[in-house]
Amino acid sequence: MKGRKTWERGYAAGLIDGEGCISIKKVNNFNTKRNVEYSLQININMTDIESLDFMFGAFGGRLYKNLQSLENHLSVHRWEITRESAKKFLKQILPFLKVKKIQAGLAIRFQDLRKKEERKNGRYRPIFQFKLDRYEQFYQEMKRLKISNADVTTKRVEPISSVSDSLVLQEI
Repeated sequence: MKGRKTWERGYAAGLIDGEGCISIKKVNNFNTKRNVEYSLQININMTDIESLDFMFGAFGGRLYKNLQSLENHLSVHRWEITRESAKKFLKQILPFLKVKKIQAGLAIRFQDLRKKEERKNGRYRPIFQFKLDRYEQFYQEMKRLKISNADVTTKRVEPISSVSDSLVLQEI
């Protein structure tokens, strides 16, 4: 993933802005000691396999071909990248993003916080409730950004840069 050419990062950003999804997934795990799990995920679903082959070759992740589709519809394919790899990817394309730049910034901050609790010796460290509450704040903020994304052409919103881990946004 290191040293991507400018056009490759720009092309990837265009795909993410137009067809991609940056999300913080919340999964309820009732079979483990950890009831709730949060993770960063980026994906693109589309019928054009060549674009997704490019993403897989240039940035890694996973490529799912010929996902189940409706009768009389083209096959849908998915490129997906998660967790720390997703953060590294977002950092590379961040300067080129237009529509999803704020979502990307939030996702990077989430993963920075989340990384501190990743596995150690094959086991997750215990997470205190205040950390889970913080993850939930990131999750809810990402949902809010997705809902307000329709307003992106009429109202520009930027994160406050003076607070490194803040979810507070201001209009400019």
